[in-house]
Amino acid sequence: MRAGAPILLALMACIAGCNDRSSLALWRDDFETECGGAPCGWTQIAGPSGAATWVETLPSEHGVRLQGAGVAIARMTPDHTVPLDTAHSMEAHVVARCDAGAQLTIIVTLRTAPTTIDVSGSAAFPPSWDGTRMMPLTLSLDATHADAQFDAILGVILHKEGPGACEVDYVSLADSTTHFFE
Repeated sequence: MRAGAPILLALMACIAGCNDRSSLALWRDDFETECGGAPCGWTQIAGPSGAATWVETLPSEHGVRLQGAGVAIARMTPDHTVPLDTAHSMEAHVVARCDAGAQLTIIVTLRTAPTTIDVSGSAAFPPSWDGTRMMPLTLSLDATHADAQFDAILGVILHKEGPGACEVDYVSLADSTTHFFE
């Protein structure tokens, strides 16, 4: 074996053992900054006033708490361009917890020539932070836009349904066809 071979084999084993569902991050938010009681850059667009708040999720980690049914927040990302060779397959990577019966939906507005389309994905998350891991959600294009190729992410909405609360610690949007280490 050559001198560099053990290093190369170790690197290959590390790559093979890493999360093969991770993808090319196109946009992300870790909710670590607070502006007037809410995560910076986000606006509550549905639900009772004050139902979306900036909270500590885990020690030294922050996120957004969506309390009650029908609460939604939005973040506009004007002309957040993505690589032109990006495929039309996208997923959201989310770290969150939701009370029993609650569900979180992510809606993403994409620019496609010559229009915009919305893609979405929903999930029920574990009720506690114990053992919480990043959950990938496939954001599907409907049949009429299945061949659309997007070139910008224009906005992101987090919408909570059901009783209780959901707390979101991290969200990223990714091209699910290109693998990388996030």
